[in-house]
Amino acid sequence: MSRHLTHALFFVLASLPCLGAEFAESLPDGTRVWQRVEGGVAEGGAERGDWRLVEKLADGSLALFRKSGEGFGTEDVGAREPGKVAELRGRLEAWRRTQSARVPALPADGRIRLEAREARVSGSKLQRESQPHKDTLGFWVSASDTASWTFKVAEAGVYRVTVLQGCGKGSGGSRVALEGGKGRVEFTVEETGHFQRFVAREVGELAMDAGENTLTVRPVAKKGAAVMDLRRVILERAR
Repeated sequence: MSRHLTHALFFVLASLPCLGAEFAESLPDGTRVWQRVEGGVAEGGAERGDWRLVEKLADGSLALFRKSGEGFGTEDVGAREPGKVAELRGRLEAWRRTQSARVPALPADGRIRLEAREARVSGSKLQRESQPHKDTLGFWVSASDTASWTFKVAEAGVYRVTVLQGCGKGSGGSRVALEGGKGRVEFTVEETGHFQRFVAREVGELAMDAGENTLTVRPVAKKGAAVMDLRRVILERAR
């Protein structure tokens, strides 16, 4: 089967929430990468040596497993090996970018995803870091820098807000506000062991009007070398 037809087939499979829909490839460096839908759950992953990384595509959360005997263990050891998480996620993202056709992230699920690459940044240092192992808003070293997105909401309501944030050792504790729709929520940045070890965190709810909205992420108080790295904000209608 030609590479073009293989990618076209993956488009069909990855859009279906069914068992067994998978596209996988072994790379020249020995890394095995995949993206699949299993039991209605979309995920991507990378295996190299003694390590397996699994990324849940709904929220971007990451889990790292170490080889144990013939297979991999079931304990998520990502908190103890944040550098390995960042490395394998970078390999997975780099593979996605090499595809001749855009790899679909996951079946439509109603969530609004605001990606780092789509943000409008304001300030002196904050910027998009496009390298595959980063793929984030970084260099957030000034508390006056902000990121914002303008997007459309199909249905008015109250939306749960989840952030995909990373924060290196010793830099946790900054306070950050998300302002949008009719309100504002604040959260404290958690240290994740590495700026590119991203953790999905539900941080509150915002009431949003139907139509065009803007959401702004604004540091309230900076503690440490940088506020955080921010890969994604997710809005999911709660009521």
